[in-house]
Amino acid sequence: MAIIMVVIFGITQQTANAWRSTSSRVEAIQGARTAFDILTRTLGQATLNTYYDYDDLTNPTRYRRNSDLQFITGKALVPGQVTQAVFFQAPLGYSNKASFEHLDSALNSTGFYIQYSADPLRPAFLDALGSNKPATRHRFRLMQFFQPTQNLSVYADAGSTGWFTAPLASSDPPVHQIAENVIALVILPQASSLDGNSAPLVSDYEYDSTKGASSSPQPATAHQLPPLVEVAMVVIDEPSAQRLGNPATAPDVGLDGLFLDSSSEAKLEDDIAELERRLSAKNIGYRVFRTKVPLPGAKWSS
Repeated sequence: MAIIMVVIFGITQQTANAWRSTSSRVEAIQGARTAFDILTRTLGQATLNTYYDYDDLTNPTRYRRNSDLQFITGKALVPGQVTQAVFFQAPLGYSNKASFEHLDSALNSTGFYIQYSADPLRPAFLDALGSNKPATRHRFRLMQFFQPTQNLSVYADAGSTGWFTAPLASSDPPVHQIAENVIALVILPQASSLDGNSAPLVSDYEYDSTKGASSSPQPATAHQLPPLVEVAMVVIDEPSAQRLGNPATAPDVGLDGLFLDSSSEAKLEDDIAELERRLSAKNIGYRVFRTKVPLPGAKWSS
């Protein structure tokens, strides 16, 4: 009976461990899928409200595209950013002030990026427990910058990035976590053709709708949204995140040298395949989410 009980107990423990591991992986993937849906749905609502105006109000010679808004992607837009980020405006109608709550189409500034950090939701009282306090969980986190409409500052910072960098640097930044264990976010603006094909608009993932806007002639991207944005997101499961050891600085998950060159879609394919190979070599469980998001607000013309 003792031998049978030991065998049964061992089987039960193995089953329980397998169940916990599987449940953890499923929860991580479900959370990441929800975050990916939020990101792509919000991105699809991006707007620039582009209009035509004189090139010089005192001595006009031609009309050119203009906008008070900005769509920007890049590799180093905020401190501590991992891979790429995107920031833009969209009519999301969000406000935390009662008098603005029913303006459903009011403009908001928003954006998405990854940072490696301590748990932002950790209760402050835990730090008062001294040596008994639980360890702080450090993870890769997908963050959303979401500025209430009454605080919209893009009009005061036209042509710069102060409309999102200044609020993010404030004591109470309008940002929240939407998913854990997201290690890579790739944002690739693309042009589309009548035959349905697409091609990258930039060679380094850096797209700025205000770049070159004051030059004559304007570049095709000036004050214009890209017609398509390809989005790739890589998430690891929680058991793999725990095996990385919870260091205070970002652990090596195989991102070095990847997602820097966007001169062709083949480069993106190769980088994703290489990251998958590196993660598998480290025995890290992962999932890749990927799609192309059309931007209906794009009025593309050269």
